Formats: sequence, structure tokens, C-alpha cells
Amino acid sequence: MKENILEMDSLGNLNLKEYTYNKINGVKYYYDDDVTIDKWFSIKNNERTYTSERFKRSSDAAIRYYREALEFKGRLNGYGLNDLTPDAAVDESGNKISSDNGWRKL
Repeated sequence: MKENILEMDSLGNLNLKEYTYNKINGVKYYYDDDVTIDKWFSIKNNERTYTSERFKRSSDAAIRYYREALEFKGRLNGYGLNDLTPDAAVDESGNKISSDNGWRKL
């Protein structure tokens, strides 16, 4: 993800710069191409705090999550589990689970 940050240079001029960032545990870590060593920083109390942590510049976690969910759904459909309803529930003896006065017997 990208975000624009308004920065002040050493001469007092304001500059708008775009940074790639990752949000981890509620903290945004921005990637600075201009720095040679610790390229990731966060902004706390209007000050940059550089970190030696190494983060990926982009993540495919969301894509993998939905791909795996789609594969899982396909397996459920293949087993016929998508057609299950509470009325199909049986106990370990194979007897249908019934209800008394609106409460399910288990």
C-alpha cells in the first residue's frame, strides 16, 4: 500500500513524498529508498523512528487466504458437506437429534 507524507526539508520547504508501507499491529512502517541501511521507519509524535526490522515491501497474504478458502470450499462441495442442515444431525448411535420445548438434546 502507498501513502503520501508531507515532510519538511532542512531549508524549511514542505515536500510531498509517496512511501510504500506495511501496517503491523496497528503501526504503519514506511519504506524509505533514500536510506542505505535501516530502510523501514514509523512516525511517532511527528518524529521518524527507523527500525532494523526487515519487512516485505508487498505481501500476497490476502491473495493466498482467498485462494485457500476457495480450495477449501471446493473440497466441502466435493464431499457434499455444503448440503448439511441442523435437521440432518445425528448422535453417535445414528439416532436423529430431537428437541424438547425448543432445547436441543445432545
